[in-house]
Amino acid sequence: MGLDITLKTSKSEKYFRKVNFLIPFVESKIGHELEDCEVVKLTKDNLESLVELCEEVLANHDKAEELLPTRDGFFFGGTEYDEWYFNDVQEVHDEVSDLLSTMTGRMKARFYAWW
Repeated sequence: MGLDITLKTSKSEKYFRKVNFLIPFVESKIGHELEDCEVVKLTKDNLESLVELCEEVLANHDKAEELLPTRDGFFFGGTEYDEWYFNDVQEVHDEVSDLLSTMTGRMKARFYAWW
């Protein structure tokens, strides 16, 4: 049990385990608190913004709590800004960049989180 996240387009699918900073990021884009098992659509602009935030945090670790804050919760994993967190930021950067390379036009990605 834990936080499982899928980000999917018609051409690609990415899976993240206990990467809880994605929850506040998505909530900021959809304008409400994300519900367990809610499917939301994210635009290419949303995902480009996520990649940019990852780049900023990777360049300056002191910005992590401000730009990509963690979310606590029973199933959400650690909330420390440590080696594990920054490895997750790098993974999200790389995987979302790859996903973006498959997106064309007004294609949207579906974000699904289960906890």
